[in-house]
Amino acid sequence: NDRARQIVMQLGVPQERVFNVGCTSSDYLLSLNDSVVTSRCNSIISKYNLDSQLPYILVSYHPNTTEPDHEGLRVKAIFSVIRSLGFQALWISPNSDAGSRIIEDILASECSDSIARVVNISPLDYAAVMKKSILCIGNSSSFVRDSGFLGTPVVLIGNRQKDRQFAPNVLPLVDFTESSLQEAVNFQISVASYPS
Repeated sequence: NDRARQIVMQLGVPQERVFNVGCTSSDYLLSLNDSVVTSRCNSIISKYNLDSQLPYILVSYHPNTTEPDHEGLRVKAIFSVIRSLGFQALWISPNSDAGSRIIEDILASECSDSIARVVNISPLDYAAVMKKSILCIGNSSSFVRDSGFLGTPVVLIGNRQKDRQFAPNVLPLVDFTESSLQEAVNFQISVASYPS
């Protein structure tokens, strides 16, 4: 984006060598064939014993490395809100940053028949489940960068992606209180989808 272009020029790269070409994942995401997306999504949903006829939420929450001691309460708040909604969920395991062990331990104990823990997923399968989900919740950079091309509503939690630019489908920097999460989730579900 233009903001990134300006930052690169401030680092000393000559203006004539810096081009704003947009997000490189957009070409890939916008070219996805809907029948392939549906097929891949249904395959993932079935693999994790969820019902492909029912809506689901995609969760991707990574530790905030400056606040690893708070992750347990944050993850439990997300679980509480998901359970209160009554939807199925696919929860992608976190990256390996400090605090991830806490998140992994909670996932191991809290995931259930309706909330599936996904350890490994291919980029195509990830794009498919993001596109078909009714909502994304978490703090993943993919929710900032990729979800806008797919039109999927996002509740972006915490400040891990602070200072990033957000597309209109992203409700950014929601705090971790259950009431704030619930309000944000209810709003995004009511919107249903956004234009790419």
